[in-house]
Amino acid sequence: ASGVGTPVISIFGRNQKGLSPVRWRPLGDKAIAIHKDVGCTDCLAHDCKKDFLCLREITVEEVFEEAKELLK
Repeated sequence: ASGVGTPVISIFGRNQKGLSPVRWRPLGDKAIAIHKDVGCTDCLAHDCKKDFLCLREITVEEVFEEAKELLK
């Protein structure tokens, strides 16, 4: 979507080589990747030791503010 100029917000939990926003975030001027580094080194999403803190740290308010900026 971002390749054709559609605004995109991507939310990433994992911070693992090959699965991180550095590699997989959308490209373009109207694309934002939101990610919280909570110190996990090897993410095991099926057996998360931090109760998915990486995702719970991303607030609705933060996503809303990013969306407002993106749509200006």
